[in-house]
Amino acid sequence: MIPLDQRAAVVDEIRREFAAHYNGPDSSMACLYWSFYACRVLERRGERALVQAGTLEYPMGNLDDGFSATHFSYVWEPGSAETRRRIAANEMPEMHVWVALPDDGELLDVTTCFFQAQARRLGLTWKGEAPPPWLWERAELVRNRGAFYVPDRRAIAWALVAIGAAPHHHVVIVPDRPVAR
Repeated sequence: MIPLDQRAAVVDEIRREFAAHYNGPDSSMACLYWSFYACRVLERRGERALVQAGTLEYPMGNLDDGFSATHFSYVWEPGSAETRRRIAANEMPEMHVWVALPDDGELLDVTTCFFQAQARRLGLTWKGEAPPPWLWERAELVRNRGAFYVPDRRAIAWALVAIGAAPHHHVVIVPDRPVAR
């Protein structure tokens, strides 16, 4: 377990690792790669870190008025035609990617600093407290703040193949299972 007082330095190291290796067009839309480099940094420090992928819902502070968005979301929908089209075209489907630290029951998302700008791009108004520059805490504390990180085995499999961390023939896609929140 990395102590709380050392986590900012670890996140800085992740940011340097990302900057040294990522050459894509928009780092704010690269959660897959942020998570990959975070795992590399954490594993060098002796931590077991796993890429997670699936649905993210992060509260934007809006009251539920029946028509305004209350959460900033990336929703993994494996059965949708758009998801199938994107996967067939070798494009990232709608989903979010983060890191699990299973031995500590924690998750790490170094991309929370981009959420407000991404919401603005989508025409959403963020009315609540700004997300932290990065989120690293126990999963139940994340849920208590109203954020939901819901991993899906198929999304994880796609992410691992996309970054070259799993050979295609080892990926097993499992049927949908209901997720309780």
